[in-house]
Amino acid sequence: MSSKVPRSISAVIPIYNEEQALIDAFPVILKFLSDSFEEFEVIFVESGSRDGSRQVIERFCEASPGFVRAIFEGERRGFGSAVRAGFTAAKCETVYLQPIDVCFPLTALLEAARNLKDNASVLSFRTHDPRGWYRRLQSIVFNLICRLLFRIQLKHVNSALKLHRTTFIRSLPLQENGWLVDLEVVYYVVQSRARFTEIGAPYIERLSGVSSIRFATCVFIMRDILRFWLRVNLANSDKKLESVVSLLGLRRH
Repeated sequence: MSSKVPRSISAVIPIYNEEQALIDAFPVILKFLSDSFEEFEVIFVESGSRDGSRQVIERFCEASPGFVRAIFEGERRGFGSAVRAGFTAAKCETVYLQPIDVCFPLTALLEAARNLKDNASVLSFRTHDPRGWYRRLQSIVFNLICRLLFRIQLKHVNSALKLHRTTFIRSLPLQENGWLVDLEVVYYVVQSRARFTEIGAPYIERLSGVSSIRFATCVFIMRDILRFWLRVNLANSDKKLESVVSLLGLRRH
């Protein structure tokens, strides 16, 4: 392993009804992490699946104690809730979200890890996207909205590969429980003024399991975007007001 690659890494894997994808993909993920990093851990966050996902995860934990552990939420609290729980539980020096559908080449994680040497976070953009026109259009619209409302001048806010220093990602005020956690992470990375970079990685279509994203998901995401925009703008208004009060010497003592 190159000395430029961080010594330890935590992989957070949110799970909801992904029994077949777990069986197909997890052995590949586990072998890659074992071969590529001196220390690693996998944290499953399982959210009340109705299939056999929990039982499969329990078998993985029993087979690899010390390397694989699980958080069982008991109910579906949302993708963002699972991501935040995993980030909070991470014990290694770096942490990333690993989709169980493995939608980016695992080798891209090594490039991200090398770039993390001089950055707090490494984000990504898709260099190739084989998805159908409807999914690509959804992504284009989402990223356009992010640029217009939040002034995020990145190529793909919702590109899955994102690697962070664990202490840094925990310092961000993440609150989202739904799919919008991707936007929230990127927004606060940019707003923090910490050093970050972007790398390219192709998108890979899932080979097993079924995506849980539906048309209704897009409606909920639009609702959550509005809520998030209101939250950050109200917070910014409060900060501006506080600055004016301080400047005028009107702060209460």
